[in-house]
Amino acid sequence: MELFKLFGTILVDNKEALNSISQTDGKAKGLMDSIGGGVKAVAGAAVAVGAAASAGAAAMYGMAMKSAEATDRVDKMSAKIGVSKQAFQEWDYILGQNGMDVEKLQVGVKTLTQQMDAAAGGSKNAQAMFEQLGLSWQDSTGKLKSQEQMTNEAIIALAKMENGTEKARLATELFGKAGIEMMPMLNNGAEGIEQLRKRAHDLGLVMSDEAVTAGVV
Repeated sequence: MELFKLFGTILVDNKEALNSISQTDGKAKGLMDSIGGGVKAVAGAAVAVGAAASAGAAAMYGMAMKSAEATDRVDKMSAKIGVSKQAFQEWDYILGQNGMDVEKLQVGVKTLTQQMDAAAGGSKNAQAMFEQLGLSWQDSTGKLKSQEQMTNEAIIALAKMENGTEKARLATELFGKAGIEMMPMLNNGAEGIEQLRKRAHDLGLVMSDEAVTAGVV
């Protein structure tokens, strides 16, 4: 009798143990499934992060290249025209807002320089043009003014003139064909030019000469 009781107790205890093991196995399986899902999720997230990082790196590289191209253009074109890097960027914006390509200013400044040389050499016609605008082709030391200074002074003086054929004639005489393309800007007046110059700076479109030099490849 005692033997049957003992055997029954063992069976009951064993059944409870098996149930416990079964529950433990189920929980373990659920945990492993959860861990597996988490690993997959982490792996998926890692792939997504990796892809985003690659895309971000490519975008940064593209921006760097565009920035280098922009500074290189400013560096080379300002040297060709004969103005500072900052002045080139200002005129690039001002002329662009008036429908003119700044690169055409190169030929215009060349013509202006020739007229300065002619005036210094005694040409009455060249001297008369500068004097009509109230300008001198020489600085206080008797030397020719810089191309940048003379360009700025001549454009502002022309912009202050009353619109008409005489204004167009002087612009063409001093800047050649570029003078014709400047007419929309000149007809907007000196104040309009200065407003655009200021706006170029306010918009952050004008880098310092040092910044341009540092960005050149």
